[in-house]
Amino acid sequence: MVDPRGAETELQPAVDDEYSPSSGDAFTRHFLVRHGISSEFPAYLKEFCIRPGDSLYVLGTLRENPGLASAADCLARGVEQPQQGFLSAAAADLQRRRAIESMLLPGSPAPRIPLARRVATEAFDLNPPVVLMRGASGSPFFISWRSQQDIVTELAWRSALYIWGGPVLAVAGLWLLVNQLLVH
Repeated sequence: MVDPRGAETELQPAVDDEYSPSSGDAFTRHFLVRHGISSEFPAYLKEFCIRPGDSLYVLGTLRENPGLASAADCLARGVEQPQQGFLSAAAADLQRRRAIESMLLPGSPAPRIPLARRVATEAFDLNPPVVLMRGASGSPFFISWRSQQDIVTELAWRSALYIWGGPVLAVAGLWLLVNQLLVH
């Protein structure tokens, strides 16, 4: 299980669109106004999400599940266990439907919202003993749509550029400075 809070993300956008008041549709205009953004000016919209079945590369720190400690504390004190932040499949589907319906224009017909695809949760432990999450300060934590090999290749090129580019820029700057001093 991954706790994505605080992760640096590199995902492909699900929506990548430019809105203009003259050609924008009513749904997008309503969405902008609902979120306090003026629909009178052009806007660039990007939405990122992780969908079921997406292949991801996650780099983080494997730590003890902090939710288990709070549950154990509650049991020791005889208090009801707090909500762990997970919804049942039915509650998540209801929440999704309400969110979609809240974005509709007043008086517009209700869309046919398909039921969410059912996932077998019996074999999935919602409270595992360890969770992949943000580690101590400075440790890397990111979620990417690219493979580990693609990321390492890019980091190798970037490292080489930074290592060799710095001295080259320093020498070029020094040459320009000396050249300016000798000319004047």
